[in-house]
Amino acid sequence: MKTTLPAAFAAILLLLSPGKARSLSVEPYKVQAFVTPEGKIHVVVENPGRLRYKVELRDQRDRSLYEEYTNLTEYRRKLDIVGIPGQGCEVSVRIGEKHYRFRVYRREAETAFSMDAPTAPKQRLSPEKDSALFTLHSTVEENRATHNR
Repeated sequence: MKTTLPAAFAAILLLLSPGKARSLSVEPYKVQAFVTPEGKIHVVVENPGRLRYKVELRDQRDRSLYEEYTNLTEYRRKLDIVGIPGQGCEVSVRIGEKHYRFRVYRREAETAFSMDAPTAPKQRLSPEKDSALFTLHSTVEENRATHNR
């Protein structure tokens, strides 16, 4: 069987088309957060598809303390939470169809912070037994649109 050069080129273009690339990738972005012992939350978003997303810091009374909308491919921020009054705060990132929530709780200790790994939607992790001043619990919620026909 003989393949012509234009047919081979068309097959390569079909394999490399953006629609195919999106369908092969599991998730076009990655959201991470961690807290340091000094009380700084590091928020990291890798967004190669340049989707628009919102990063927000809220206090325990659900008041917005920091809000930013962007579509940067690489987002890195350090948010200082030591001065936030109360027992904790929440950092959230809304991107694509998902809403990532990172809840930070003040712990009974002197000078440290810690964070738990992300969890499934609406599932809470129990705090680790250590001397951290803050612990972070995270959840991921997926927005599901319903279509009426």
